[in-house]
Amino acid sequence: MCTDIMSTLSNLNEQSKKFNSREILFGRDQTDYQRLASVTKDFTPYNTLWSIVHRWYTDIDNWMDDQFNTIDANAA
Repeated sequence: MCTDIMSTLSNLNEQSKKFNSREILFGRDQTDYQRLASVTKDFTPYNTLWSIVHRWYTDIDNWMDDQFNTIDANAA
């Protein structure tokens, strides 16, 4: 669920940049999307925490039961 929220926030940030560039093309004042940027910045640590906890929860059995030399340290 957190990854979905982060993905949505990322898409909204991309759209806001696109809207601002189009507003420039049409000579209009740019809309202030600072609140969206602030929400994204505030949510990022929660997303990081969730990703770490999720990875721990899904991979702990492999880390504890598999042989040490078979564990891929770079796997995301």
